[in-house]
Amino acid sequence: MRRIFYSELMKVLRATISLLRDVTRGDPDSILSTIEYLENNIKESFESSRMDIKVALGKHHREERASIFLKSIFTSLLGVVRAYTNGTVDEEFLDIYIDIVVDTLIVIQKGLEEGKEAIEIHYPHDRVRILTERGVKHIK
Repeated sequence: MRRIFYSELMKVLRATISLLRDVTRGDPDSILSTIEYLENNIKESFESSRMDIKVALGKHHREERASIFLKSIFTSLLGVVRAYTNGTVDEEFLDIYIDIVVDTLIVIQKGLEEGKEAIEIHYPHDRVRILTERGVKHIK
């Protein structure tokens, strides 16, 4: 049962990573609907995963369940893609944000493949600074 779960989970993560890498070349409406689907279903998909994630953002650390963390990632991503489609943020901002999300998903994927119960994610300060300066906190 567990092997099937992780196999399906890996497919979802790989598909998501692939989608995000192509997001600026794709159709914004299909991207939005895909991310909405992922956002709505990700918590359920990860419920049986007991993985905890420790997030390091500068000096701030927080720990939470993988399912909650991933749902928040997709919720934020949805906001950023919507902001891009309505012209609130530019393509550079979107690219930086997507790079961070893809890097995060890859770290989570590797952690799951290795059977880890907890992982740490450290975000690069330069990218976070750019996003903060451009108001990512206000995009929801």
